[in-house]
Amino acid sequence: MISIDSWFDYVMPFCQGVPDTLYKQGVIKACVEFCEETHFVQRDLPAITLVEDQAEYALSPESDEERILIIKKVRISTGGSLPSGNRYDFNRCYQDWEDETAPIPTAFLCERQNVLRVYPIPDSTLPAGVELSVRVAVAPVNDAAEVDVGLYNNYKDTIAAGARFFIKQVPTTPAYDPEQAVFQYRLFRDGIQSAKKQMMLGFSQRNLRVVPVRFGV
Repeated sequence: MISIDSWFDYVMPFCQGVPDTLYKQGVIKACVEFCEETHFVQRDLPAITLVEDQAEYALSPESDEERILIIKKVRISTGGSLPSGNRYDFNRCYQDWEDETAPIPTAFLCERQNVLRVYPIPDSTLPAGVELSVRVAVAPVNDAAEVDVGLYNNYKDTIAAGARFFIKQVPTTPAYDPEQAVFQYRLFRDGIQSAKKQMMLGFSQRNLRVVPVRFGV
């Protein structure tokens, strides 16, 4: 984690005269929007032990500085990952699915924030010690004092542009500048799009090249 004050030298020279509270709000807003759109910051939560006849399990981030956005992946200790679903699909495909039981869940859904539901519900034949490993995407809370250090190390300039945009569009401040706000917003959006692409491609230095295998030679 890193203090949001780390962006001070990249934001305040362009937004002179604004109060410290507005500077911090700008940085946090930029970090939150960036995380919401890219899912760049992900956390592995503590393992969840499945319980007989229990369908729902509460999720909570380990840091009070963060909140959970979405479940990215669920693995089960018996092997493999659980696919995700939604109520519409379950209602369409399974009758009385909410009450269905089995030794081991085969899927999950998340209807309420920070609550994971497994399907089917584990019954009395559930093996002892079966656990779920859950990976989630997170974002800073609105009053966070610190954010994930990766946001600074990898996307410092993008976050700074976002903070400058949020500050420069506030009419009651000395830094108010609609034209510059539009310019900073474009930089911010370009950075987000670049981050999304990077997330899809990964951080390898080069693409994987597979040599085709010729058959019958």
